[in-house]
Amino acid sequence: MTTNQLLESNLESLINTAAQNHQLGKLDEAESIYRQVIQIQGDNQGEVKSLSKPYNVIAIANLASIFEEKNKLEEAVCFYQQALTIKPDFFEVYNNLGNILWAQGELDKAVQSYQEAIRVKPDYTLAHNNLGNLLYSQGKLSEAVRCYQEAIRVKPDYAQAYCNLGNVLQVQGKLNAARESYQEAIKLKADCFQAHNNLGTLFQKQGKLDAARESYQEAIRLKPDYADAHNNLGTILQKQGKLEEAIQSYQEAIRLKPDFAEVYNNLGNTLHE
Repeated sequence: MTTNQLLESNLESLINTAAQNHQLGKLDEAESIYRQVIQIQGDNQGEVKSLSKPYNVIAIANLASIFEEKNKLEEAVCFYQQALTIKPDFFEVYNNLGNILWAQGELDKAVQSYQEAIRVKPDYTLAHNNLGNLLYSQGKLSEAVRCYQEAIRVKPDYAQAYCNLGNVLQVQGKLNAARESYQEAIKLKADCFQAHNNLGTLFQKQGKLDAARESYQEAIRLKPDYADAHNNLGTILQKQGKLEEAIQSYQEAIRLKPDFAEVYNNLGNTLHE
């Protein structure tokens, strides 16, 4: 085995070990190994160009994701930017960087980062979806719709994009189209609890209380700790005069999410009925 082969084998093994630790939540151990990979490549600059993979860039990007998980966002941004300096076409990194910039309130920069991911890889559906989410949060509904539609065009079985598209269509008042979008999401991914919950909201707007209740109950069955669905179920039960059950739903929502202000208001109104 040549020196290059030994180096590559060692780096590959280290990356795999770090990734395993990362997946197991052993972030400090993974961080230490990723740093070791970067150090080894730094000490072997002459052989780096002949390696089959950019191990240092992989390590740097994964270090960034560790810092992101630790909520050390400034460090994560620095490492993602470092990865892009070495590998400017690293589209996944542009997407991840966009997520952090959004979390930091740097919305214009986040949009640019998602757009750059799409420029590098036009069929990168995750970036289309994330860009749609950001635009939706800004009230740019038509632009968000186009993003979700593009994600679906590229990946017709993308359940989450259908669910997100339904959310925008519902806000636009296009309830039938929104319902179809939610139902398609559920058809593609029966356990898409957000789609069941949001379909319930749509039925509630249409006055279809039994259908709404069933949708919320299904969302809760799929995700028992889904505070929003418990709150929504409570509102239906309250409208149907089932006050004791409504109170139980609100109390469960509060137990799951103690800072859920809307639920306290709903619970208070129910107790006064």
